Amino acid sequence: MRASDEEVGASDPARRLDDRLLARVVDEAWHRASSTAPNGPRFAERRFLVPVAFAAVAVTTGAALAVPVWLGMGGVRVDPDVVIPIRYTTSTGVNVSCSWAVHIGEEERSPTEERVAEALRETSWDGVGQDIYDQAIENPRAPQPGETWAVDTQETRDAISFKLAILPVVERRLPTELQGAASQWGSTDTCTGPFR
Repeated sequence: MRASDEEVGASDPARRLDDRLLARVVDEAWHRASSTAPNGPRFAERRFLVPVAFAAVAVTTGAALAVPVWLGMGGVRVDPDVVIPIRYTTSTGVNVSCSWAVHIGEEERSPTEERVAEALRETSWDGVGQDIYDQAIENPRAPQPGETWAVDTQETRDAISFKLAILPVVERRLPTELQGAASQWGSTDTCTGPFR
């Protein structure tokens, strides 16, 4: 016996999700899935911390977060070292504003991590959002050999490409001697697109 298209559609758990809500669900799944360092030269030398909980609320400008950064699997709450305003214009002319909050190291930091945190606070973030967007567009992420994505849409690919572009672009803004010096970056963001 074959199910009708209507019955199949009714069983789809995502049928009532609009694009913004679906993007948030994908973003949360991405944060959970990337809690271990991905394979590749960028992350092979250090641990990349991703927040366990994604619960960020942007103020009207999108320049600040109303919640702290959560580090590691134990859910240690820390205040961000800096909240970076991210503003960009998509290839279709849509202006987007969001933010990325970051905390360097764990609760106890090395002197080098303190220097990185201080440099983040002192850095001008003008234009960083557009740089992140451009990096994401120039380096699109798609499933790699051996990977299977439950949701493989252009929106998912764009969101993942954007998330992967944030750290390298931000880190390039630091003084050369501090680039790569922090072993751990805890972060949370409000960036859910649009990306096109």
